[in-house]
Amino acid sequence: MRRTNSFEIVGIGEFDEFPAKAEEIEYPAMSKEREPLSKKMVTKGVSSEYAWMDRNGKVYPENDVWYEINGKLVQKVDRTKKVTAFKYVEAKDIKPLTMDSSFLLAKTETARQRLTELIKDGKALKFSYKKSSVGRKWTTAYLFEDEGELVMLTGRGDRKKALEMFKANKKQSKGKDMPGEIVVSAADEVAPDLD
Repeated sequence: MRRTNSFEIVGIGEFDEFPAKAEEIEYPAMSKEREPLSKKMVTKGVSSEYAWMDRNGKVYPENDVWYEINGKLVQKVDRTKKVTAFKYVEAKDIKPLTMDSSFLLAKTETARQRLTELIKDGKALKFSYKKSSVGRKWTTAYLFEDEGELVMLTGRGDRKKALEMFKANKKQSKGKDMPGEIVVSAADEVAPDLD
């Protein structure tokens, strides 16, 4: 298991994420006029070529492809570096056995204490974040404490197995550094609504 993402939850602290597979929401591509676009193969062979096309077969260059998030039309969104919007949900309403887990490692003891204080009494934090600046996928996360670890549920899979892998690799991963004309938006500016 390797760390693939780091981010800050504003007002709490910075965290490293150790994810299993996550189910992600992908927003559809469109033209600036909001005409739906899809990527299709235009030449087949040893080096096939793909292009963005509308339903009438009109080809759009990469810099004319957009998508809409939270009412804002954007071309590229950087990966999440700061989570600025989150809400509380009841941890008992989450279905942990049908979801993959990511485990969060607080970069400081203060961050861990703040987060632990916020998610006590059966609460969990819910937020959306973007793991990469490539593509149009967003992940919805539920963060809570389980068996003394900070758990972030993000998709489908075996949480128990992921927890075992995390505990086995936790010590060796701690403290290691992470290897960031198109309209680019910061992830926290266009993060999807939490409902």
